[in-house]
Amino acid sequence: MIERTKFGWIPKEAAVYDASCVLAGETAFAAARLNGAEVILARGEAEKELEGRALDTGGKACPLTHENRLVLNELLPYTAPVSLGREGASFGLGDRLGVCAAAQLRAVQESGLKPVLAQQSLRELQFMHRTYEDVIDSAAFGAFRAGYRAGFSADGDHLKTREQIHAALNSGCTMITLDCSAVLRDCPNGEEAHAAFAALPVDFIHKLEQIYLDSEVAQRVGIFIDRAELECLCAQYLGSVLLAEKVYQTEILPLNRAVDLEISLDETAQTTSHAAHWFVAEELTRRNIGFTSIAPRFVGEFHKAVDYIGDQMELEADLAAHAKIAAHFGHKLSIHSGSDKFSVYPLIAKTTAGHYHIKTSGTSWLAVVRVLAERDPALFRRMYALARVSCAAAKKAYVVHVEPEKLPPPESLTDTALAELMQSDDGKQLMHITYGFLFDKPDLASAIHAAIELHKDQVLESVYQNIRAHIRALGGNAGE
Repeated sequence: MIERTKFGWIPKEAAVYDASCVLAGETAFAAARLNGAEVILARGEAEKELEGRALDTGGKACPLTHENRLVLNELLPYTAPVSLGREGASFGLGDRLGVCAAAQLRAVQESGLKPVLAQQSLRELQFMHRTYEDVIDSAAFGAFRAGYRAGFSADGDHLKTREQIHAALNSGCTMITLDCSAVLRDCPNGEEAHAAFAALPVDFIHKLEQIYLDSEVAQRVGIFIDRAELECLCAQYLGSVLLAEKVYQTEILPLNRAVDLEISLDETAQTTSHAAHWFVAEELTRRNIGFTSIAPRFVGEFHKAVDYIGDQMELEADLAAHAKIAAHFGHKLSIHSGSDKFSVYPLIAKTTAGHYHIKTSGTSWLAVVRVLAERDPALFRRMYALARVSCAAAKKAYVVHVEPEKLPPPESLTDTALAELMQSDDGKQLMHITYGFLFDKPDLASAIHAAIELHKDQVLESVYQNIRAHIRALGGNAGE
């Protein structure tokens, strides 16, 4: 227990987040809201390292700046992102707004899941006019406020080039999701695949033949690869392996720190065969590439903001086969676009035996939007109107089923009917993909941020309940 006398200096007008109160050596720290702003309160020897203003009662009130976050990481190491490794189950959360971390952690902290609290793609950063530093700052302050000390990660999500990965790692990311879509290939016809295979170095061809043809190890997990399939696998996936090898050797190894590398094979129209998963995992392993997870493209459809679309029995068989391969190599099976897939979460938990990574995207944003739709209908009407006319452009970046011409115009809806759109698949998908257009309008962006601040308690409760529902569907305990 914290000695409360160590915090008697905190001004009475400060609203302190009790879970944050901590002693590091002889310095007391707390997260609080003071004079309308979120601050770090510190008193003791280490306070001099933080920038802030002196309090009449002693100590300092320090703003949530990037510089203060870096100092806090040194003083309170649990506020810095870490590698989560291969063991157990992890859950990618993401926070487009930079306000949801404490609520997300409240749901996660009793579940046993390891949170990837800062998860952002370059597309999201660009749409929200943020940087990886901004994203990690928000996550770190969220962990501090929540008193969460079990460790969280920061994911540079869906990065394609060494330059992008280098920038994310330099910003402090502890996980990289390598998007291989630029080097993934459709399987060519038999003659082209054979010719491409024959053009490989002779020694390499012999090695591949020894490893994959009539492999008893592969056959024990149900993988049978003949020559024609081996030639096709090389044509499709060898480029992904070589990209991962280059990234690992040039960007990750020189850091001399733990980084979780995920290989994303899902950004393609083709389902990832079990043989393809085996081939990629085997090639990564024998090249001594440290990878934590692989994300295949599963059968059926994993669309943003809505439940799984497809035959669940077929999905269960597909998941089980992929999970068996992952168990053999020891990596996690990663499920992308995993938010709101409530009907199939039990299948994921069962087939993987709790050894998975689920990447969610935008579900916390939608939890925020639901509150705005209920509490500020006039603002939500503006948001919906712009989202509706921006939908066609937004669909160039996202694969969803929503058709803007089928959505009712805002002027035809009552406030109640408008808010009810956030319970429909079309409404959820619309607001999921058009956020960048909303925040590209300064007046509207300011109004959204102001409304979130005004309804902060309801917003955070909505985020908490949403993530809690996800975790419970996975069979875990969540929150209170």
